[in-house]
Amino acid sequence: MTKTTEEKEAKAKAKAEEKEAKAPESINWGTCSIDKVLANIEVAGVEIIKFEKGGKAEKQARFYASESKLPFFYPVKDKEVPGVDKEWCIVNGLRLLVTKGVYIQLPKSAAEHLMECLNQTAMAPSGVMVIGDDGKLKPARLDMRSDGDNQALN
Repeated sequence: MTKTTEEKEAKAKAKAEEKEAKAPESINWGTCSIDKVLANIEVAGVEIIKFEKGGKAEKQARFYASESKLPFFYPVKDKEVPGVDKEWCIVNGLRLLVTKGVYIQLPKSAAEHLMECLNQTAMAPSGVMVIGDDGKLKPARLDMRSDGDNQALN
């Protein structure tokens, strides 16, 4: 190759990289490096736990990277510290650790998944019934401990 051709190729490559950096939505998340995918998802308040490459978790990470981000707020409960306590979001083996009590940017479907979980938790105490061992309806246990566990703790 001549020097002119090499210069043209170098300029074209630099221009393509610059364009890619400016427009992340145009990136092909299915083929780019996994480090770039993780960097797109792991923003302040969101941590991804290591996973095996090539599996469902990697596919989920690539899907999340391709989605737009939404602001999300995970509320804290009694005695939890905002910005310190965290909550898990596990989808297809991809484990996200989300900080509670602060606004964070999450991929759209991850935010929707967490919102759905929060709504189910909020609805659970309002008259949810289960069928007991005796075949009769009784209120759902919200403390999630068996009678044996409660007796052992007391």
